[in-house]
Amino acid sequence: MHSPKRRTTLLLLLASSSALAGPNEVSSSPPSAPLQDWQLSGVIQGRYDSYHVSGDSRSAPYPYLGSQGYGSFSLDARRTLSAYERLNTQLAGTLNRSEYRGVQGGILERARMEWTKGDAAMPFRLELGDVYSLHSQRTLQRGMKGMQLEVQNGAADTSHSLLLTAGRAAPTWRGLNVNREDFLAASWVLQSKAWGDFILSSVNANRQRPNGAADIRQWSGGLGWAKDMQLASQRWQVEAELTRLSGDTSAYAARRDAAQYFSLDGHDAALPLQYNLRFEKNGSAYQPLGGAVTANQKAASGQLRWRFDNGMAITGRLQSYRDGWDKLAGIVNPVGVNTDIGGITLSGRLPEVLSGNVNMDMQSQNRLADDGSQHLKNHAIRADFSHTLPAGMGLRWGVFDMTVHDLRNGVITNTREPSVSLSKRFQAGTLNGSGSLGVVRRNVSGANPAQSSWAPTLQLQLASGAHSFGFSYNFLHARANSGILELFNRQTAFRYQYRSGSHEFSVDGDLLQRNPMGNLATRAWRVGLGYSFHFEQMPADVNATPPASHVAAPASADLSERDLTLISPGTLLADAETLLIHWGAGAASRNGNLLSFDYPWFPNIAAPQQLLLEHQTGAVVRVGIQVDLQDQTPAEVQRLYARIRESLLRQFGPPTLAIEEGSFTDNWGDDLAVGRFRYLMDWQTAQGRVRLGIPQRVDGQRMVEVAVTPAGAPALNERNWSLERVR
Repeated sequence: MHSPKRRTTLLLLLASSSALAGPNEVSSSPPSAPLQDWQLSGVIQGRYDSYHVSGDSRSAPYPYLGSQGYGSFSLDARRTLSAYERLNTQLAGTLNRSEYRGVQGGILERARMEWTKGDAAMPFRLELGDVYSLHSQRTLQRGMKGMQLEVQNGAADTSHSLLLTAGRAAPTWRGLNVNREDFLAASWVLQSKAWGDFILSSVNANRQRPNGAADIRQWSGGLGWAKDMQLASQRWQVEAELTRLSGDTSAYAARRDAAQYFSLDGHDAALPLQYNLRFEKNGSAYQPLGGAVTANQKAASGQLRWRFDNGMAITGRLQSYRDGWDKLAGIVNPVGVNTDIGGITLSGRLPEVLSGNVNMDMQSQNRLADDGSQHLKNHAIRADFSHTLPAGMGLRWGVFDMTVHDLRNGVITNTREPSVSLSKRFQAGTLNGSGSLGVVRRNVSGANPAQSSWAPTLQLQLASGAHSFGFSYNFLHARANSGILELFNRQTAFRYQYRSGSHEFSVDGDLLQRNPMGNLATRAWRVGLGYSFHFEQMPADVNATPPASHVAAPASADLSERDLTLISPGTLLADAETLLIHWGAGAASRNGNLLSFDYPWFPNIAAPQQLLLEHQTGAVVRVGIQVDLQDQTPAEVQRLYARIRESLLRQFGPPTLAIEEGSFTDNWGDDLAVGRFRYLMDWQTAQGRVRLGIPQRVDGQRMVEVAVTPAGAPALNERNWSLERVR
């Protein structure tokens, strides 16, 4: 479930401020011109791309050729009417002539108005237009177009919050009557210091089906509970939820089913120990239209992490999934599949003499179908080492080794993948740059036929004043050991960007050359031009004094209070490092003005994670987290992204912007490269904008990234927000 704490914080703070300052206090400034009292920020963009393919078009990533272009705008307008009353408006639209952007013509993509009033008799927040409705992960958690009203009331020990939502799910404001999904929802939260937080939710949903098929009508609802607890030195955050569904699903008519969830996150106040437990059970017919759950699945997991005094940390985990557990009488049921996973991760700072970090993960997986149609045992180890060398150089090397034993067919497949890369950061006058050269060797034995490949890569990043340039070259030579199949792949990408004041110009391109021996070759290329105009207006009476830098948390701070916005841009570097060490990140690898921590910020994610800090003149410039999606299947990527999204939703509440377009299919990487796959969420906080997504990157790597940037209007079509330039 989504913890209800974030739902009430802002309004209760506004209401408490109102009680101290007196009701209906307003600014004493004289009347002003229209919009003079508004804080305005926005982006106007234009983009043109030209796509070309020769040879075998079936192997090209571009389904649409020729000229493609669009123009877009986004606007964020805010006004503080008093210390307790605020208005916020967001608009975004596109004039589209690109097949890759979907609907052609003029499109209003986003329109949202939010009115928060904390000094009313009952403090409220009203949202109209694009809203993200977050009642419960198992009942309703998705963006829609409609209205949302939250009303609160309460005292110091007990408070209440009522959230009402009515809306229709649609990607744009055009075509709202096509394939309708309508929602009417309500949830009530009771917060009690003595008993914890209770949430009662109810959602009515209706999906229109094409070709005259009967609509899907359903109700889902449930009761959730969350509480912070303490037993001796143990600090716990406990959540539980029971939900039910009644009505139709995409596969069944007039069904009833249920779902259960429990989680415990804990740490020891006296020891460097953290742990978590998760359990979830969803019935086969538990398919809420607005929920974010997997039907017909049981899942349980546990994780334990210990941090040593030298900054090293060891994490052990156990996970178990059972798909197809729920068998319905008279229904064709899926085959049940059990998946059990165990793993150990060792990460942190190497001894000082080695000047580097290590991230080593060992995992075993057993997958068994009830009918014996599949029985797979996987054993994998991944070891990555990074070393800081003199003269701004860095060395990364590692190995990935995985053995898959297909017990049903008696086949054993082994994949071994050593890699090494050398990087260099340099500065010459105003020119700052970094480059890396690496190679990956891959051998697969036991397959039919056995395969081998090698893949050198070259990356270059340059920046000087208003200019920046990125270049990537990837080469792949793959062959079957029998010599029958052989493939040469070359991928080249570049991006040049120039920014002068509010104006930003860019030129970028990609070239793919695919040459399978004995078959028709493919050559596909794209070149694009972009222009952005950024504008901002501050209120006439705004205080021009810059805010003070954040300070590090005291040593007694609760480890569970980790918040990436506490080290947002502007934070003193010394404070940021102190805070990260206190949170258990250990020492950093230093390379020029970049600090990197091999630190599992998201503890329930086994994929390699890095926390990156870019700094200048003793202050943080950029901060973010990268989660490597290497060797992840589409289903694993989708599950990983959902877990990170849920973690941020728990921390920051509903986002101010949510875009989820595209599907996690085998071709999702190609869709990402051409703009048909967009997953993006933004949260506006007092310290800046928190962004989650899977961005396009010049180097072609696929990562889930979280970044904290200064507050402002997000550009919905922004292509280069990735942290790759600081690596």
